[in-house]
Amino acid sequence: MNSDRIAKMMGLDYGVKIIPFRGEYFELSENARNSLKV
Repeated sequence: MNSDRIAKMMGLDYGVKIIPFRGEYFELSENARNSLKV
């Protein structure tokens, strides 16, 4: 998971960062989905 850091150290900064997740996902209600701007 350190590939973004290694790339940056080598001068290859693409402006992205890998963010690990625990594998817990939630489903939004229909009302909440309509409230978000994605």
